[in-house]
Amino acid sequence: MTNSIPEIEDTECIMVIGSNTTSQHPMIASRMIRAQEKGAGLIVIDPRAIALTKYSDLFLKLRPGTNVALINGMLKVLIEHDLIDREFIAKRTEDFDALQAKVQEYPLERVSRITGLSEEQIEKAALMYGRADKAMIVYAMGITQQTAATENVQASVWAAGNAWRPVRCRP
Repeated sequence: MTNSIPEIEDTECIMVIGSNTTSQHPMIASRMIRAQEKGAGLIVIDPRAIALTKYSDLFLKLRPGTNVALINGMLKVLIEHDLIDREFIAKRTEDFDALQAKVQEYPLERVSRITGLSEEQIEKAALMYGRADKAMIVYAMGITQQTAATENVQASVWAAGNAWRPVRCRP
């Protein structure tokens, strides 16, 4: 992620995907836990029940290798609920229409079959993240060291910075 470490505690929602943060980045995890204790929503997406899941508000135990399908499904929900920053998209992105068309291929029913998650879990995660004014995605090698690593990171980064509301950084 590209946020500063102190910003973790000031966010309203943290989505962790492909990161065993408590084990590999304990100082970062402690800030996430403090943020959650202060009221931030904490979504953990991982095939394993990592230590951070015991602090999470929502744990999405997806099938390994299904991250892109999940993110596409969540983007579809966010677009349908108009929880995207259209001004940001218009000014700073390209080919949003192509993305919007692509995620139409990912209705919740299909994403549920692919990921092993319930439709309700997927929608809840998308809405929790999308309704936060300040939210961030934290990812690590769990999505970067797969055969679909490039697609995983592109989907996560695109989602965090373009379609979903970006974190408003302190001046």
